[in-house]
Amino acid sequence: MRLIYLFAGVLLFATEASMLAEPEDLPSRLWEYVSVQVLPPIHEANRVTGRVSVCQMMESGCRESQVEAVLTLNDAPPSGDRATQAAISRALARLGTEGWELVGRGPEGLPASLYLKRPKAARSTSHGHTTNP
Repeated sequence: MRLIYLFAGVLLFATEASMLAEPEDLPSRLWEYVSVQVLPPIHEANRVTGRVSVCQMMESGCRESQVEAVLTLNDAPPSGDRATQAAISRALARLGTEGWELVGRGPEGLPASLYLKRPKAARSTSHGHTTNP
């Protein structure tokens, strides 16, 4: 009877291991990541500028850019919250058209952070094969 249980255990382990293994004909998926960090708004006489920092994470560090949205007195009373929300919306709309997908956000109580990812683009090698960077 123990032999049957031993055989069943080995069969179950082998089945689970084969389900976890990646098929050799499919390349493993590599990802690239971006963070969107809220920056303090800039208040001026008759306008407020909402700002976010977009950091594309790379092995060598962060490639950073800023996205801004300006609200003036013509936009009802301009507020830092509304200007910041407009800057976040502008950044996410741009990133969405570039294939980025929102996957998480930073902890409460800290400046707002959003995290996005997308599959790394495949590159052609000199031999005509396609690889992930």
